[in-house]
Amino acid sequence: MDKGLPLYHVERIIQETKERFEDGSHIIYVNGSYKNDDDPVGKLMRDFRCTSSIDMFYDELKNTVKYFKKTEGERRQMCKAMEALDISEEDKDRLKKRI
Repeated sequence: MDKGLPLYHVERIIQETKERFEDGSHIIYVNGSYKNDDDPVGKLMRDFRCTSSIDMFYDELKNTVKYFKKTEGERRQMCKAMEALDISEEDKDRLKKRI
């Protein structure tokens, strides 16, 4: 959305009347490019970009990444999960190299 914000909250409106449409749905877009190590969302986005768990802020994510990179068995399990994704072979290969 090119505004540099960490989050974008989107609410539905009725175009003709400009009234909010209160159907209970809410959309929140997270800016994956957002960078700010002083902000919780910025820290999380940084963690998602990290290639090493050592550099991560959040222990929950750090421990999960460590677990899946720790042994060959877990790496194989992660590779199987990656192969099930609906992405290009080039992207799969790039992701496997990071695992």
